[in-house]
Amino acid sequence: MEEIRRGKLYEDIAEKVALLIERGILAPGDRIPSIRDMSRDLGVSINTVKESYWYLENKNYIEAVPQSGYYVRHQAQKRIDTPHEPDLNPREVSLCRIYSAFKEKGGCGPSTELGVALVANSLWPSGKLYRYFQEALRQHNNEALDYCMVPGLRQLREQIALYLVRSGLSVAPNDIIITSGCSEAIFLALSSICAPGDTVVVESPCYFNLLLLCERLNLQVVEVPLAPEGMHLETLEFVLDTYPVKAVISIPSFQNPTGILMSDTKKERLVRILESREIPLIEDEVYSEIHYSAKSPIACKSFDRTGNVLFCSSFSKTIAPGMRVGWIVPGKYYRDIEELKNLVNLGTPALAQMAIARYLADGSHERHLKKLRGQLERYMKEMRGAVLEHFPEGTRVSEPQGGFVLWVEMPQKVDSLRLYHEMLEHNIILAPGSMFSMNSKFNNYMRLNAGNWNRQIHDLVALIGARVKEMAAAE
Repeated sequence: MEEIRRGKLYEDIAEKVALLIERGILAPGDRIPSIRDMSRDLGVSINTVKESYWYLENKNYIEAVPQSGYYVRHQAQKRIDTPHEPDLNPREVSLCRIYSAFKEKGGCGPSTELGVALVANSLWPSGKLYRYFQEALRQHNNEALDYCMVPGLRQLREQIALYLVRSGLSVAPNDIIITSGCSEAIFLALSSICAPGDTVVVESPCYFNLLLLCERLNLQVVEVPLAPEGMHLETLEFVLDTYPVKAVISIPSFQNPTGILMSDTKKERLVRILESREIPLIEDEVYSEIHYSAKSPIACKSFDRTGNVLFCSSFSKTIAPGMRVGWIVPGKYYRDIEELKNLVNLGTPALAQMAIARYLADGSHERHLKKLRGQLERYMKEMRGAVLEHFPEGTRVSEPQGGFVLWVEMPQKVDSLRLYHEMLEHNIILAPGSMFSMNSKFNNYMRLNAGNWNRQIHDLVALIGARVKEMAAAE
């Protein structure tokens, strides 16, 4: 839209109409508002609107049809509303926003899902959910469409309390607050505990949306490296003794992006270190139920004796991401979280809560999880094997025992941010390693989503691998 510049009033109006055309809101052949209607709606003179339309006509955006009005030209230059070039920098904007832009233009599929952590929709229990949505609407139509205020639907909180037993937790329904996904649970926890300028500790590498959230809340972030069994606790103790830390955030089970599982011994020690200093632990356990061994990992919260651990999770990774039903067990911070959740959005939609409560109660989730774990374990092995086959010598790939993301270390010469931008030209979204740190680390790393696997994805991995080989071999 370089040819249309802001300045005079008629140019400003022309810019607004041109933007609607470029974004596809006004499609070729659509009639645009009449001169009289536009004059009335914008509170400007008819002559000003006429000048705007003549200007657009000269720029080939619209054409006049005698006795009918103005229409969008069929040959009008139009572009899809993807983020503009600066916004394609994943350090500045979440990959989720970039993924959404591709989705709007119908471009989502295996090539875009490599960079976003989600399970293939073929693995969602869609049929069961459809049935329970119908039942909830049929049996409780008014209640299903009414507010379901904090702390959330009692039946769902009861089912979650039963569900959490496998993670070593003994909580009552009244200890749980339903949230709109795990992300909101973490937002509520951070916002309740911290004020702008406060310091928080995260793992390094760290889930990129968490870093963006801390930045948005104006929090100071200190990164503590990961050891083979989770956060390096000796470094953590040094940080706690050096900085006025207000909270520590951890993904102890199948950490994103590394897939590391913190040992039970280390989990208990982490809880005790923070308990002795009265520093809260925000525990993100969204991946804990996607384990490939027979037993669910024990949560840090299971070692909590003082209510110092805020346990956050959701069904987004195990049922379907769009359900946006999560929860938080906030311990001694319950009242603050309850009040803030009420202020933010009053509650999570009742219909989704009802459907999931019924789905959990009839045992469907247990059967679904067994199938899901088997499929995802196979996908992870297939993708890991393909990366090792097609990427250059020296490439190392994580081998998690749960979750569905792989952390790929490539040869030092490979700049994953450059690779990311090159792959975007092929409509392929990757998650470059630099996104997972505030300190420009992990430049030769990337995270791959293994939540789906088929021949097309194999070919994409081979294509990426070929380019990585070229970059690694370059002088």
